[in-house]
Amino acid sequence: MFYNGPKGEDDQLLKLSDTFNQEGDTGKADIEARVRMLNVNYGKNGGLMAACRPLKEYAWLVEKIRENKESLVIEGAIDEAINSLPVDFEIRQFLIRYSDQTRIYAEGACMRRLQP
Repeated sequence: MFYNGPKGEDDQLLKLSDTFNQEGDTGKADIEARVRMLNVNYGKNGGLMAACRPLKEYAWLVEKIRENKESLVIEGAIDEAINSLPVDFEIRQFLIRYSDQTRIYAEGACMRRLQP
């Protein structure tokens, strides 16, 4: 599972049962599902990013949107980040071609993170 939230979480192993266990519950689950959460924020997990260039480029884009949000409204932050993608980025043409859909997705993701 990939994590690219703003908290900068470290890579970790997550267990589904941790979601449901109540305080004082000593029962063991019959089945345990575990997933490894990998932080895919820009600058994290260099080996993974080197092996998957589009993921690294996406992480760069998310970082630029976050930086731009400090001085622009979300729509402007997204547009500015897309427009500033380096020419050699593999994801550039796709994001420009589908910029309306990219903007809708990015705005939704940002708004969900802002809700309590």
